[in-house]
Amino acid sequence: MNTLLLYNIFIPVILAIVLNSFIFIFGWNAKSKNNKVNPLLPPGYIVGSIWIIIFGLLGYVHYEIFKLHDNRITFTSLYIIFFIIFSLAYPFLTLGFKEKIGLLLNLITLILSFIIALIIIVQSKYIFLFLIPLLLWTTYVNVIYVIECSKFY
Repeated sequence: MNTLLLYNIFIPVILAIVLNSFIFIFGWNAKSKNNKVNPLLPPGYIVGSIWIIIFGLLGYVHYEIFKLHDNRITFTSLYIIFFIIFSLAYPFLTLGFKEKIGLLLNLITLILSFIIALIIIVQSKYIFLFLIPLLLWTTYVNVIYVIECSKFY
C-alpha cells in the first residue's frame, strides 16, 4: 500500500481520535449531557465516530487530489487541510460560548464543506463521491442545531 496514502488517511484520523479522547477524558461533552436531550442528536461517541470516518475520507480526498495534480500541492489540497484544521479546532472554538456562536460556527462548517465539494466536483466526480458523507453530516447537524437553538428565541 502507498505510504503517502496511509499518511493522508491516518494523520487526520489519529488527530480526531486524540481530540475525541480529550473531549471525553476532560468532560468537555458534559455541557451537552446536562441539557435536555434532543432525540435527533446522537450521543457524543457517535458524533466522534462519524467525524473520525469523515476525517479519514477527507484524508483520502486530499490524497486523490494530490495525485490528480501530479503530486503537487494545489489550492484545493490546501483548502482540504484548512478544513481539517478548522474542524479539529471546532470543539475549542465552541467551548464556553452560547448557542448562537455555535450555530454560526456550524454554519461556517457547512459553507466550507460545500465550497470544498464545489471545488472538487469540477476536478473529479469520482473524488466528489467521498465528500457526500461530509455534506450529509454537516447539513444534518445544522438542521438539528437550528431546531435546538430555536427553542431559546
